[in-house]
Parts: sequence; C-alpha cells; structure tokens
Amino acid sequence: MQLTSETTSFLCLVEAVLAGTSVASFAGLLTVILKSAPSIRDAFTPKCMLLVSVTALLSLRQILKYEYYHTGSVPADAASEVSTAFLLVGVLWYNWYQGYDVFGCFLSTKAIKILKYALVITSLLCVLPQLALVFPTSLISGNESYHRGSYYCLYAGGFLVALLNFYFATLYSRQMHQVIEIKSRRFNDSAATTEKSSVMIDPRFGTISRYSLFATLCGLVALVSFAGKLAEMGKEGSCCGGGGGGGEEEKEGDGGSRFVDFLVSAEVSLCVGVYASVLLKAKLILNRAAS
Repeated sequence: MQLTSETTSFLCLVEAVLAGTSVASFAGLLTVILKSAPSIRDAFTPKCMLLVSVTALLSLRQILKYEYYHTGSVPADAASEVSTAFLLVGVLWYNWYQGYDVFGCFLSTKAIKILKYALVITSLLCVLPQLALVFPTSLISGNESYHRGSYYCLYAGGFLVALLNFYFATLYSRQMHQVIEIKSRRFNDSAATTEKSSVMIDPRFGTISRYSLFATLCGLVALVSFAGKLAEMGKEGSCCGGGGGGGEEEKEGDGGSRFVDFLVSAEVSLCVGVYASVLLKAKLILNRAAS
C-alpha cells in the first residue's frame, strides 16, 4: 500500500482518536455496569457481556487500524479485518437481544424463527471467510482471488447486517406509533392481551427505538462509505488484499481524495454507531437505578 506521508499522518490521527474514544466507551460502560449493579453476578448479564465484548472488539479493531497505518504491518491489517467481522456479528446479535421483546409484539413465531436463521447465515458469511485468512495454508496464502473474495464477503455480510438492523429499527418505529393507539384503548379482559399491551407501552422502548434508529443510520452511512471506498479502489485498479488496506493505493487528484473521504466516513460512522448502543445501555441502566 502506497500512501503519501500527509495522508498516512492524517489516517494515523483519525485512528488514534477513534481508538481513544473506543477505549473510553469501553471503560465508561464497565464503570456504569459495575457501579449500578448490586453484585458482580448481577452486573454481567448475557446482554451486558455481549455489549462489553462489542466495545472491546471495537477498541481492539481501532488499535490494530492505527498500528497498520502507523507501521504498515500486514498482520495488524488482517487482524483488524477479522475483528471487524466479529464486531459486525456482535452488533447484530446485541440488537437482536436488545429488541427481542418488542419484536415479539409484531412477529409470529415462524417469522422470528426465520429471522434467527437469517442472523446465523449473516454471521457465517461475515466470519468464516475472514477466519480462514489466519491459516497459512497453500490454498489460501498468496491466493489473490481468495483474499479478494473474503474481502467482498465481509462487506456483503455488512450489507446484510445493515438490512437486518434497518428492519429492527422499523419494528421499533411501529411500536412507537402503536403506543399512542394502545394508550387510548381499554385493555381486554384476557391475560394474554393485558400482558402483551403492558409490554408495548413500556417507556423504555421509546428510548431504545430512538437510539437504535440513530445507530442504524450510522451503520448505513458506514456501508455506503465502504462501498464508495471499494468503487474508488476499483477505478484505480487496486487489488484487495487480506485486509482493508491491502492493495490500496492513493493517487494524486480527486480519486485519491474521494478514497480517503470514504475511508474516514466509514471508520467514523462504524464507531459512532457502536457508541450509540453504549449510550443507550448506560441510559437504561441509570434510569433503572434511579427508579
């Protein structure tokens, strides 16, 4: 990868800032969880552990990205792509568990089962091609076609993650509209209807919906930016190596400038989307502690 010294310095600065804010979000989330829970066992529920893992992966990814742009380390770049794959999968499953109660208000059992299959397929598409890159077999090592294919598999998985998250966000939006309608009705006598209605008017879901919509928009911006980055790489005839920086070559003129713009936009949007989930979790924990 050939970059001018000015561009390299700029990308190092961007990744250093994102690494610092990611580590800060990880530390802040741990602090809020530990201070609000009566015991360690109560603090680290499966959902909390999943979000903590996501923020830890984001911190690791940004540190690896900084290392790559600072030293040009190819292993760091490849490791950052593997961490990106696990990060996308972690964000997807966290959003699923975060909104599972809401989804049950609108979706049938069959629809929820289909969504679970979609989550599993998306997770495999994101992770398996990237994991294969860490094994230096003769079939994979130095195989440009496989590296390029794994690279595009990652972004195809990212596209599916964005689609699923967008669908989750539409369910949240439906819930927000129905809250007003349900409040104006009388509950039926059946226990099932009363239970379902009480779930739908939970005030937490309004907060969850707003933050989830914002995080989804950030994910879509990141996806479009990554697509723009790939398009610019294709125009320049760059080959895609095993990681995000493999084969990227900056050219003088508008093409190189657009490439850097897309790259920075993708990095920032990805991080901000995760930060939104962290802020949502912190807000829910603090509100629960105050009540």
